[in-house]
Amino acid sequence: DMYAHETICQPPATKKVEEKLYTGEELQQIKKNLFGDEDDKTNFLFFVRWNKLFRKKLFVDNLQYTDDRIKLGDDVCATAAAVYDSQSIYFLRTPLYYYRRREGSITTISFKSEEIDNAVILIDCLNKLLSEKGFMTEFICFKEPAWHIVYLLRKIIDGDKPYKTKKENLFELRQHNLVKTYDIKAAKKYISAKQYWAIVLLKSKMYAFLIFLGKKSSR
Repeated sequence: DMYAHETICQPPATKKVEEKLYTGEELQQIKKNLFGDEDDKTNFLFFVRWNKLFRKKLFVDNLQYTDDRIKLGDDVCATAAAVYDSQSIYFLRTPLYYYRRREGSITTISFKSEEIDNAVILIDCLNKLLSEKGFMTEFICFKEPAWHIVYLLRKIIDGDKPYKTKKENLFELRQHNLVKTYDIKAAKKYISAKQYWAIVLLKSKMYAFLIFLGKKSSR
């Protein structure tokens, strides 16, 4: 990652993968664990296009799993579909790409209400993709929404808006079907402890307490 003040840092890999060519059963195992697994609930593949090279056909053949309404995370479904259809993958650990991070970009701006619906559309696209590719599991069914809920939660808490606005945003997220229909009891065995307690607090009457916890964790 390259920042505005010209500081460069290499982000840690989300999965510790050996540098080599993967085919056959090894590749199949990678595909099964793209979203992590029950033994490692915090780990998953980094679903972005910028650190990967694909054959064009892998994208063209999977356009049905994309949606123009997705503004944040629009590369997730295309990347996942391309990985699932790959016959071989080579992992290279040498950093060859500089990703410029700047203030005001879509990934750094404060929370906006439409991001909740964006997450719902993205989850629907992923569910269709995973079901048709034969990789949908109960683990992913709970893991994927949890990741989005906690991401939105963190964006609200870490944003630069005043306390009152953050509280209103948390209430809005709490009242959305994405959160209201999420079965946290059934999800407990599939998600990390941090995700579980964050969603429990969000769904409770103590949801505003999350702002205070966010301030403490950032010190």
